[in-house]
Amino acid sequence: MNAFKQDHDSKGLTEKDIDLKAHFNVFKKRYWIIIVMLLLGLAGGYYLAEKNSTPSYETSTRIVVDSDGEFMKTLMVMITDPIIMEKVKDDLNLSKSSAGIANQIKVERLEDSQVILISVTDQDPAVAVQIANTTARVFKNEIVDLLEFEGVQLLSKAALNDEPINQNQTKLLILTLLGGLMAGIGLAYLLESLDGSVKNEQEVEDILGVPILGTVSNMKKKKLTKDKHEQDTQETSEDRGISLILSRKTKEAPLKRANLITYSNSTSVISDQFRTIRASIQFVTAWKKKHVFLVTSPGKGEGKSTMIANLAVSMTQQNEKILLIDANMRKPMIHRIFNLPNEEGLTNVLSNSASFLSALNQTGIGNLDILTSGSEAANPPELLGSASMNALLKEVVRHYDAILIDSPGLLESTETRVLANQCDGVVLVLNQGKTAQNKTAEAGKVLHLAHAHLMGVIMNNR
Repeated sequence: MNAFKQDHDSKGLTEKDIDLKAHFNVFKKRYWIIIVMLLLGLAGGYYLAEKNSTPSYETSTRIVVDSDGEFMKTLMVMITDPIIMEKVKDDLNLSKSSAGIANQIKVERLEDSQVILISVTDQDPAVAVQIANTTARVFKNEIVDLLEFEGVQLLSKAALNDEPINQNQTKLLILTLLGGLMAGIGLAYLLESLDGSVKNEQEVEDILGVPILGTVSNMKKKKLTKDKHEQDTQETSEDRGISLILSRKTKEAPLKRANLITYSNSTSVISDQFRTIRASIQFVTAWKKKHVFLVTSPGKGEGKSTMIANLAVSMTQQNEKILLIDANMRKPMIHRIFNLPNEEGLTNVLSNSASFLSALNQTGIGNLDILTSGSEAANPPELLGSASMNALLKEVVRHYDAILIDSPGLLESTETRVLANQCDGVVLVLNQGKTAQNKTAEAGKVLHLAHAHLMGVIMNNR
């Protein structure tokens, strides 16, 4: 019984932690909406405070009406009728219009009684008293002539109230700020409910039915790059040699150190996250038995090239011999990340215009070799689905501990589906908060139809 209770409590705590984490992610993702609404609330508060800077005073008188039901409602409406207001204006010699006086008056019935409260607001407390008492008196007299009704009695006269009702600016600002905060939170949750993207690991597991291999935080350079002095003092002679290899001048873009964080900062949190992914792959597939892995995503711009580049570096840190192949012939990125030439590569090898060894790049990062995409191809699906590609994979798997293949988006190209069928396993990269749930589900169906083995998912930009 106690064991069951402990297990139940543990599950309850876990679910509570998940809920709190989900709420935190909503605030983290849409905090700017809350800030904007807070600022709007503050601006509205200042506007109302300025508008009500002139003090206003309120007083009230009470009358008793010997009636009920619909007739009572009729009498309440008639209190601010132009006929009554004109007489009030004339009696007090006011310069305001009868409509203006009526706007200063509020008539309400006290609960279900026969008592009617006539409240008047004015910038002069004495004038407010005069209008309230005169309105009650004029109404009592005129209603006799108009409706032959004598059931109105004065209960209490209005008294002078010299406390302004609109001078609590602090309270007003607090209320508008709270209103802005509540509106911001409500809008944030509304947008979150309308957002069809994948938001957490549980959603992905429910959609695809595969485990999460790991999550990778947003790779912002300002969060990841070490202090320059710290990097200089920690850099070894071997690191400097690798830097020379990676920074050699080519016509391509320079090495994106912020994206290749497993190389530039192997002690960072993100490097640990890739080590977790590496270990997950080992547990799921025992990749030391020479496996070929395809890393892809449902669409473009979801970070799969960055993921596979860092994963390849992380794998070499276990002294494994890794081959990274860029099979994205439409928009290759691997040569840019590693600052490698791309005149010869996979395209040239498959079309027999270059040998594998001549097209191969040794990075100098552990035992990591890279085969870039090569020259532009007019027929990527035919090349990647050819017997030459199949023969190449069978040959290279004999010389490497693992082969990682980068590819175009799964739902955007035919060749990725062909490649998925040729590989031992597929790793799907999803961009948290960006990749749509329906695209994720569609990617799972495509891999199933291609008879591909989906090993798991990497959640990017968590």
